[in-house]
Amino acid sequence: MRLFTAVCFDEKTKDFLEQCQIKIRECICGGNFTSRDNLHLTLIFLGEVSPNKILDLKQSVDKVKFDKFELTFNVIGSFRRRESSIVWVGFKPNRMLSAVYENLAAELKYSGFLFEERKYTPHATLVRQALHFDPQRTADLSCKFSFEVSEIAIMKSEYIKGKLIYSKI
Repeated sequence: MRLFTAVCFDEKTKDFLEQCQIKIRECICGGNFTSRDNLHLTLIFLGEVSPNKILDLKQSVDKVKFDKFELTFNVIGSFRRRESSIVWVGFKPNRMLSAVYENLAAELKYSGFLFEERKYTPHATLVRQALHFDPQRTADLSCKFSFEVSEIAIMKSEYIKGKLIYSKI
């Protein structure tokens, strides 16, 4: 199973992100917009995980304890990929999110899970394969919005009838 850990968004947060997507639609020539149901904040992408490792994964995630905290979206940005871009909305720096990420990474490593270790850049992907994205055109877009984080979810990524679906397990 293709798995990752994430912060799932509530309906109000998804409403906000959909409004961002509408504004971004005016700033690009096309792209693959993330569906409402798939909007999330990835913590750690694990890739293929054997079904017999799910219990170990759940136990590792459950060891990461934290009090509820608030995250604030504050910037629209992009990662350049060849001819296109991935457009995302990022967050105001947050010590609690950094601590959750670091503690989760430590627990997963201790339990033998493999994942790519690189600088964590928290973001919610809004558009993949965005064509002719000009970051200057989104500089004036208001992207301030806060929401509460209360849990870490284990998510499965799969294609069902040709459609990418993320679901909690």
